[in-house]
Amino acid sequence: RLMVDSDANMQFRENDLILAIDESPVTHFSTFTELTLGKSYVSATVLRNREIVEIKKVGTTALSCVGTQRVVIYAGMVLHSGHNALKFLGNVPDSVVEGGVYITSLCQGSPAEAEATLSKASRRNAFIIEVDNKPVKNLDDFLEAVSRVKNNDYVRLTALDVSTDKVSIYSIRADEEYWKTRELRRSSSGNWKEVNVPFSSNTRNKSLCLADANKLAAIAV
Repeated sequence: RLMVDSDANMQFRENDLILAIDESPVTHFSTFTELTLGKSYVSATVLRNREIVEIKKVGTTALSCVGTQRVVIYAGMVLHSGHNALKFLGNVPDSVVEGGVYITSLCQGSPAEAEATLSKASRRNAFIIEVDNKPVKNLDDFLEAVSRVKNNDYVRLTALDVSTDKVSIYSIRADEEYWKTRELRRSSSGNWKEVNVPFSSNTRNKSLCLADANKLAAIAV
């Protein structure tokens, strides 16, 4: 597998057999790790379709093991940036390079779940790529776009399903009275804390996501 936002994705191909790193033979994975550890760039010799291919310079990518750091909940959709496992699927949108907006879960009884039930469609495991026909590349873009939607109005979403690679368009009712927009961030101690979302000032549903913050965040990790 190749990670979509890496230099390796541009230069390697799936099923390449790595023969050498920086002209040193690679015989097993531990050797590969030793030859790449601490280096920003390496050269590689690979076997591709029965031919030797020399890759003169490819950047290495450091992967975080911390997991999801930020969760946004809008109209009952639990959203976060695309984590590393998603980046290896191959059919994620280009916007995942800047984080992406991934739907990991729907809260029971929410406008988002009601729409999915009515449409008889699963809205989970998909990237939102447009809000009201405006492209969104990350959670900040998404929050900016939905901040223009008035309470009880409908917002039009375009999403790409990572399992089927199909694009769907649907509308969800904004409900800031009972399904207030929430943003949760993981602190340095590992606990989740809510941060203020300026356009979502109603506090009626404050217990939602605060009591279940760690539960919902665990889904996102």
